[in-house]
Amino acid sequence: MSERPKVITFVSGKGGAGKTTAAISIAKIVADMGLPSLLIDFDLATNGASYFFRPRFRNDAKGIWEILTQSSAEKPSVIDISHDFSFVPSRVGLGIRSDSFDAIRLTETHLKEAILTPLLTWATEKRFAYIFVDCQAGYTIATKAAVEVADSVVVVTEADSISSDAADNLLIQLGGSLPSERKFLVNKVDVRDAATYRNMREVFQTLNRLPPLPFDFTVRNAFGARRIPVDPDQPSPLLFALLQTLIALLPERFDAIESFKRTHVDALFERYDKEMEALLAKREALLKRMNELKMHAERQRARLIQIMTIGGVTVSAVFALKSLLEASGSPFLEMFGKVSTSAVAAVVTVVLSLVPKLLFSAKSPSSEEDEKRLSLDIGSVERDLDHYRSLLLVQSKEFLLDDAVAGGRTLPSAERPIWPLSHTAS
Repeated sequence: MSERPKVITFVSGKGGAGKTTAAISIAKIVADMGLPSLLIDFDLATNGASYFFRPRFRNDAKGIWEILTQSSAEKPSVIDISHDFSFVPSRVGLGIRSDSFDAIRLTETHLKEAILTPLLTWATEKRFAYIFVDCQAGYTIATKAAVEVADSVVVVTEADSISSDAADNLLIQLGGSLPSERKFLVNKVDVRDAATYRNMREVFQTLNRLPPLPFDFTVRNAFGARRIPVDPDQPSPLLFALLQTLIALLPERFDAIESFKRTHVDALFERYDKEMEALLAKREALLKRMNELKMHAERQRARLIQIMTIGGVTVSAVFALKSLLEASGSPFLEMFGKVSTSAVAAVVTVVLSLVPKLLFSAKSPSSEEDEKRLSLDIGSVERDLDHYRSLLLVQSKEFLLDDAVAGGRTLPSAERPIWPLSHTAS
């Protein structure tokens, strides 16, 4: 007889906590480790995960909603997402006008008997290792049913008092339906503050909570483009944080998770470390070029001041000498007057001819365009560096590499932390 898969249900007190992203990402990572995973979208009201996988639906597919409203005895369609990763949609007719979920009368008992139990039996026969159930935010009949069949519940929240209050209220409503194994997962933590993130991880460990997940724009952009933001071939803060989360969530799979980290994380960091060094070198070159442009402009302005000063001193000296000759009644006064007038005219002409050239050279259109382009390039590099800092903050125990990045240098290889960190790290 096949072993029953472990059922992990994801809930949240309010919407927007990132529950669906976390559920999809964890199911994908577990499948990538070679552990067959089934993700069930049990959010029968907003259908978040079903929208994400909508392009994969077959024309003849049926979601949980279609089975319930058609009183069908068959189970919902199972969609293959990737190797070892399958998905059950809450609804496939997402572009069709129909009744809302609360328009039909259901009980948690009916939802379990008509949907969850048949899926669990089928998944057991197919030798799935895990079933992940993504529920609607807040307290619903469907959430209660999903919790009642779960071996473990993950309560996803954000790091604010409103999310915390909503989660507390949800747990009160679910009451005795909750299994003994329940974990809190704080999502969307700003990892730019190294000390705060480190302290949160350490405190959460003492409270038996899951390590917090970082907020990263690459996650939002990937989800919006229907890409699961935990590609083993692309480093991301979420990927590394979830690997730490899985150690706490699935302790029975510690060896498999560590093996996955050795295979993928080490290689990613080795490659990304080289990219990081290239980014730092590029930033240094761009800043050097920017400084050269600014120094050139400053030199030209200094030359302009020197020429104008020399011209002014020369004109003043000529007029001073002429005044002296006039006072002394010198016979050379008439001749000097003619010469001085020509000399002053020549000096003024030279100064006036050089000023526009120096001004144009100091701030020419081409130099302004160069500065704008360099500023954009530097901004782009800095964004890439911020992404890398997030990676390091999530993965590095001592945050030594992040300090090096902030200082614009990389640490010697002997000083760098070893990847991946052991499970004893905070």
